[in-house]
This record gives sequence, C-alpha cells and structure tokens, in this order.
Amino acid sequence: MTPDDQALSDDELLAVIARSDADAVLDRDVAERVPAPVETVQDRLEDLYERGELELAEEDTRGRTWRLDESVDPEALPTEGETETDVESQARGDDLTEAPPDHVETPPDPESRPEEPAPIDADVADAIDALDLPGDATEKERRREAVRTAYLYLRKRGRADQDDFVADVHPEAPGEYADPDEGWWDEVIRPGLDRIPDVEYDAEAWTYAGDPDDRP
Repeated sequence: MTPDDQALSDDELLAVIARSDADAVLDRDVAERVPAPVETVQDRLEDLYERGELELAEEDTRGRTWRLDESVDPEALPTEGETETDVESQARGDDLTEAPPDHVETPPDPESRPEEPAPIDADVADAIDALDLPGDATEKERRREAVRTAYLYLRKRGRADQDDFVADVHPEAPGEYADPDEGWWDEVIRPGLDRIPDVEYDAEAWTYAGDPDDRP
C-alpha cells in the first residue's frame, strides 16, 4: 500500500461522491478533491465497487463515473468540514499523526534564580507560634501564616505603615478575612507584629530591627 493509499479512508472517498450534486461523479473529479494521484483514486474506487459500496454509472474515454450503492448511508459519511480536517489538511502537508514534542523546561541558570529569603529566627518563629489569634484551628494557623508573611514583608522592606501592609500583604495572606478592616489588621496583624522581637513601632510605622544580614 502506498502512502497515498494510507492517507485516504474509504469514507472520505465516498463522502466526496455523496456531496456531489450530479447523479454520478467522474473518477478524475473525485481525485481533484483528495490528496492523491488519479491512478490511486481510480484503484480505490474500483475496490469500493468490488465490495458493493459503489455502482459504476458510465465508462467512456474520460474515465468512469460512480454513484453510491443504495446500501451506503450518506448521512453516516464525514461532513465537508470533517473531510477537510482529515484529507485536505494532508494535501497541505500537515502531519496529523505526529504529536508535538513534550515541553522540556530548562532550569534557570543558578545565577538568575531569585535569592531565597533567610529563615526566620527561632525566637521570631516561637513568638508567632505562640500567638493566640481568633478563629478555629484552621483559621488560627492561616492567621499565623498571615503574620509570618507580614513579618517577612517588613524584613524585606525595612519600614512599613498600616496602609502598606493592607495593600501588599492582605491580598497574599488574607487569613480568612475578605476585608482587612474586619479583623485582619486589628485582631491579627497589628497584635502579631507587636509581639515579634525583631519589630519596633514608633507611632507612625513599623520598622525591622533584626539582623541586617537577614534582609535581602
């Protein structure tokens, strides 16, 4: 079997004939609608005739004309759009069987990787873990995580006021509070920062007072 034979299905050939407005279709006209030489199409149509799926309507100097056998249901054949996908795209040279190669992600160069933040000191971690925050067990843990996030934000920034925490930390770590004014700030973040040993407050803003080497 040639590559042209493999590229065509029987239903695709029958569908070309079924869509024609003529009573019968010349084999050369069928060949114009599929990506195969006339000789290949003629051989395939002959095979369909021998299997009883086509009727030979006429034969003359131009070639043979074919119509569907009554046993073939035109409604069961591919539509024109489906045939374009399977046949005409092959005529354009598309390879429908070859899958795209798996995406291989190249790891970033070590020098381009973002620097990992320094770990939280044990006394800071203990202070956060000891916080008695409102909510059930799950909410308490998420709110402690919000305090950790606020602390790391302050350590990186150096100094921040309430508006900074609300704008930059709440979207990342809401601690189960949709609105930062409904407990997130007054009951979680502010009292949490007040109990962390590396944080100082001067009536206007909070300042990181820990080891400068821990700042990125």
